[in-house]
Amino acid sequence: MKNDPESYQDMVVKGTLTQYLNEVAESAEEDMERLIRAQAAQDGTDENLKRTDPMKWVGLMNNCKAQAEEILLTELIYS
Repeated sequence: MKNDPESYQDMVVKGTLTQYLNEVAESAEEDMERLIRAQAAQDGTDENLKRTDPMKWVGLMNNCKAQAEEILLTELIYS
């Protein structure tokens, strides 16, 4: 539906816009979780680090989340 006013209007008329947006949001959340897990694994951010140095773990996880958000924004909104 990207940049397609006709599809948007069609969904509004049929009442399917909310369902579509919910599906997009769910898919984005799943992608976000997948990207965060992948980045954390790549950086070595694991449960052991969480136990031994919780502040470092939080900082690294926040970085992973920020990177995942940037990727998703680029893919879903800016492209």
